[in-house]
Amino acid sequence: MKKRLLTLIKTALMVCVLLCLCRNTLQAATPREKLNPFAQVVVKGTIKDQEGNALAGATVSQKGDRNPVVANDKGEFTITVDDNATLVISFVGFETQSIELNGRKEINVIMARQTISNTEVVVTALGIRKEKNKISYATQEVKGASLEKAPESNVANNLVGKVAGLNIITKTNLFENPEILLRGAATLVVIDGVPTNKDNFDFWNLNANDIESINVLKGTAAAALYGALGINGAIMITTKKGKSGAKGVEVTYNTTTQFQTGFLKIPKTQDQYGMGYGGYYAFIDGKSGGGWADDYGYVWGPKLNVKNSANPSGYEEYPQYNSPYDPNNTYPFTQGGYSDVSHYKPLPWISRGKNNLKNFLNNELITTHNVAIAGKNENADYRISLTHMYQKGQVPNTKLNSTTVTISGGLKVTNKFKLESTLSYNRQYTPNYPQTGYGANNFFYNILLWMGPDVDIRNLRNYWQPAGGRFDNQSNSFINYGVKNVQQFNYNYTWYNNPWYLAYEALNGYTNDVITGQVNGTYDFTKDLSLFVRSGVITNSSLSSLKTPKSYIYYGNGEFDGNYSEKRLTNFQIVTDALLTYKKTFLRNFNATVSVGASSRYTSANNLNSQTNGLNVPVNYNLGNSKGAVVTTNRSAEKKVNSAFGYVDVDYKKMIFVGFTGRNDATTTLQKPNNSYFYPSASIGVIPTSMIKFPDVISYIKFRGSWAKVSTDNITLYNDFYRDWYATTPVYETGPRWNGNNASLNLPGALIQSNIRPNTTISQEYGAELRFLKNRIGIDFTYFTYIDKDFAKATPISSASGYNSLFVNSDKFNRKGIELVLSATAVKTKDFRWDMTANYSTVHTYVKEYFGGEKIRDGIKIGERTDVFRGWDWERSPDGKIVYFNNIGFPKYIDHVVNIGRTDADFIFGITNNFSYKNLSISFSFDGRIGGVMYNGLEQKLYEGGMHPATANSYRDDSYAGKATYTGD
Repeated sequence: MKKRLLTLIKTALMVCVLLCLCRNTLQAATPREKLNPFAQVVVKGTIKDQEGNALAGATVSQKGDRNPVVANDKGEFTITVDDNATLVISFVGFETQSIELNGRKEINVIMARQTISNTEVVVTALGIRKEKNKISYATQEVKGASLEKAPESNVANNLVGKVAGLNIITKTNLFENPEILLRGAATLVVIDGVPTNKDNFDFWNLNANDIESINVLKGTAAAALYGALGINGAIMITTKKGKSGAKGVEVTYNTTTQFQTGFLKIPKTQDQYGMGYGGYYAFIDGKSGGGWADDYGYVWGPKLNVKNSANPSGYEEYPQYNSPYDPNNTYPFTQGGYSDVSHYKPLPWISRGKNNLKNFLNNELITTHNVAIAGKNENADYRISLTHMYQKGQVPNTKLNSTTVTISGGLKVTNKFKLESTLSYNRQYTPNYPQTGYGANNFFYNILLWMGPDVDIRNLRNYWQPAGGRFDNQSNSFINYGVKNVQQFNYNYTWYNNPWYLAYEALNGYTNDVITGQVNGTYDFTKDLSLFVRSGVITNSSLSSLKTPKSYIYYGNGEFDGNYSEKRLTNFQIVTDALLTYKKTFLRNFNATVSVGASSRYTSANNLNSQTNGLNVPVNYNLGNSKGAVVTTNRSAEKKVNSAFGYVDVDYKKMIFVGFTGRNDATTTLQKPNNSYFYPSASIGVIPTSMIKFPDVISYIKFRGSWAKVSTDNITLYNDFYRDWYATTPVYETGPRWNGNNASLNLPGALIQSNIRPNTTISQEYGAELRFLKNRIGIDFTYFTYIDKDFAKATPISSASGYNSLFVNSDKFNRKGIELVLSATAVKTKDFRWDMTANYSTVHTYVKEYFGGEKIRDGIKIGERTDVFRGWDWERSPDGKIVYFNNIGFPKYIDHVVNIGRTDADFIFGITNNFSYKNLSISFSFDGRIGGVMYNGLEQKLYEGGMHPATANSYRDDSYAGKATYTGD
């Protein structure tokens, strides 16, 4: 790896030398004096930059003349021109000047450097601001103004498609966190220089109106100064500070309202067959106490809308969940040789619920209000912001409120000492948000998969049983519960819950309070030497509550007596760092920045889980209302990391840039000597357009490369609460109660090797930036490759040890890909402008080495990609056709799993367009993931349950009629 880096540096230096030689060759050319009939004068002068350095090689010519002269090593020139001519002075990397002589024969020229988009200042690791020209790794910035145009309740969703290599997997449900992957891995988020972690921060805590910019540091080298935290790059968030520009006070108010009318597409379902099994259905009590398939929960029942003139309705009639109850009469029925009677009057068996999901969901509404006050004078600045966001979910009775208060300010205490501080408080509150996942608590599960088209969800809106009771076939009586609002009304009482009942009674509440603050000071000892000290705190406290009402049903386990649970989680983090920086120009053309620092990060977490064992009194959701002993568990964890770090940046005439960083972390989560580890990185950048003159069509060229090595002590052993921390000595955990109320303790089944090492990532990155047509067209290309090794992996061990697995360092993987960013100003007139940006990225991971010398694991060989999707496939004939069983006509499948496809996308893209006309602007974007396969559990369950459109076919009718059907060739 080091050899490759040295080769890269040598190659870049050789290119630079050659370019410089080319420039000197150009300097040696002597212009031919042009004969001119007008009066001629000899003009002398010098050309320097704003620092007083001579600009050797600068060109001077008479306007309209193609024969320039070149300034010597002292910046001096002599030229013969027309009397009162206009001189044109130019030099690579500087603004071209036109100077009228007006009789002068001697001039001194001071040239200013060009200000182009590539020299903008961006925020890098540790909050250090650098000119983008000097950065030799891939970064991409999103301005806060673009986030404010259509703010999402979760700011991460505003980044979708805007950054190459950043994959934001959004979720459809209210308050569900998006998955954020940078180059295929979870990444660090930093706010105003303070690193966060997934226990104390998520993007719900942020307000788009308070964000100045988001800069994505894509590589390991880019974030190596953060040590283990920056192993997969970093997302740097900079919040707004005091008003810039003129003195005074500025008050702004911003409000947005968004309407979301639902899902772009809802899976199609069949509407020709109703609830039941084997073509039969009759409702007795919706339980296992009788009836025909009224407790199965499948949609394999009789065909709907079948005419029968013998019945009053003109259709086939069956006892159904919403039939009138008649205690004085019974209604006999016979189906498939099975006979029974029901107290529920038969109703027409017709299709009623074609649009059940649409009829259940609401239109979503998001409103945001923000007011901010900002001001400044010669010595101080401040900003105060208040934001409230309200979101009404698509699921009935779901909503989210988020309030954010942010205060920031800066004070110039003396000419040498400046203080800055930011304090933010965010409170999220929701009395109810949808529960997700596969199960009876999910509205999708209840409506889309298992609710037949014979059920109209609007008929379930009054979700309580009349008089608080219902008929029970097992006791052959109508059970009155004596209390209203106790027993839910539904079409099934074995497997599913009434969706309205879930929405209004099974409440999933959440409250989270987050405080983020930092204070920093900068003291300038001299113009070259400064000390920066910062301390940042993040603390959050959350309460999750789940109210499970009486008669709640879960997976055929009967009706619950009600339940109530609380989960309290608190997290605290304080990070303090200091940085001593020295900047110096030496040998006239070299600029260097040397910085050394230290950091200390302490993190703690505590959680407390409590749950009742049934409820004595329904609807009284209190831990003291528990029927049995309250089950309570609590956990706590602490972690501390002390660090020393430094970096060196050197550039030559702002043409060649070299940077080195180093950091050493000492963590409390590993045993000595493996608890201390060093992270080096190196980078180089070359800007040929600052060395020689290129055609006017080429505005800017930059080549860059970087290398880094970073380790981390993260592991998964116990559960999510410990996902970032671990101890080498396992601890007891509370186990399930037995024999009633007897408590138990148990050890985890995994043991950690005492000398386990941190897992390590070694990265290389190469890239190029190109700008054309005065920066109207831009290309940014990056190739990256990572070696991820020493992962902590559980390997089986003898159970005689008291454990079943041992965590050891194992496996090595190669993660690599490319990123491409295209930008263009397609149209630019006095009043109209069209800007567009396109992002393209791809990343895949390959196996380099398995633990124990294995050559293949789970069907994946050394050298193959890890994203293999494996499953059973159909048996096929030599010509590719599916083979069927001769006796039953079912297709055969092979008896072993095979590789079906790959789960990662071939590539991810995003395109953003912005149109502006005078003071009006319109923007839109779209993104996509192309390629890859995934397991569609919804599709499989639609087939299983009988709701898939493909299940409504003639084969179903033949099966109900007892006819054997052969579908094969």
